[in-house]
Amino acid sequence: MKSCLYSVLLFKYPLDEIFKFANEIGCTGVEIMGKGWKGTHIGSDSNLFYMKKLKQLASDMKLEIVDVATYVDGFCDRSDADCNLQFAELQKYLDIADILGSKYVRVGPGATPVKDAQEYHYAKAAYWLRKCCDEAKKHDKKLLMEIHFGGIIENADSTLKLLKLVDRENIGITFDPANWLCQGVAYDVETMKRLNKYIWHFHVKDVKILKEKKPGCVEVEGRFSEFVALGDGDMEYKQYFRELKKNKYDGYITIESHASGWDLKDLAKNDNEKVKKLWAEA
Repeated sequence: MKSCLYSVLLFKYPLDEIFKFANEIGCTGVEIMGKGWKGTHIGSDSNLFYMKKLKQLASDMKLEIVDVATYVDGFCDRSDADCNLQFAELQKYLDIADILGSKYVRVGPGATPVKDAQEYHYAKAAYWLRKCCDEAKKHDKKLLMEIHFGGIIENADSTLKLLKLVDRENIGITFDPANWLCQGVAYDVETMKRLNKYIWHFHVKDVKILKEKKPGCVEVEGRFSEFVALGDGDMEYKQYFRELKKNKYDGYITIESHASGWDLKDLAKNDNEKVKKLWAEA
């Protein structure tokens, strides 16, 4: 198993410290948060000299920078002018990914829920994602979309529909089944099998379904859940790991916990140790 730490888990720490910590706990890869919902580790305007220093630090520790999670997003719901601005952001991130040596760059299609999505939402997202794929190809990069709740790829059918409309070989998904547990849609292994050819990256976090709303919980269409440390929630990862092993998956397994009430480094250690145990037992 190739283990990876997503820097969003340690959002309060600078990247050089995160790299060193990832190396200490035995991770061989890092996924870097761009300008995201918990802050910014790398922006599209980040100093390129600093990017080169980060790449050297990672190389010295034999740490792979797996993915730059850009949070370039919203292609199905933004205006054409705003989509063009997002595309320009991606172009800058691709230059950064070149320096960092990252194979993957993550983008998002948009937040229009499936129940509200019309054909033009899919068509518009596909148009801009094709442009993104073609631009990424110039850099020898592949794009990832993370399956998520509250957006146009919030179930397997909509995800496959969009991927087929984009029709490019350099776009796949980060499979994060906990997000679909929050959504309340199918997230089992049979669902995963439908997406196998597109699964190039795998996120692990745990979620506990709640009977009623509580402060700080995730609410999706009247369904309540909260992020918890791995092993404390309702996710059963061995089933997915068995399927990954069966398919000789050689990508990274990335820890991405958002559990509250923990010291962040202790949380990362907990989830990293438990994910390795689950993989070994699968």
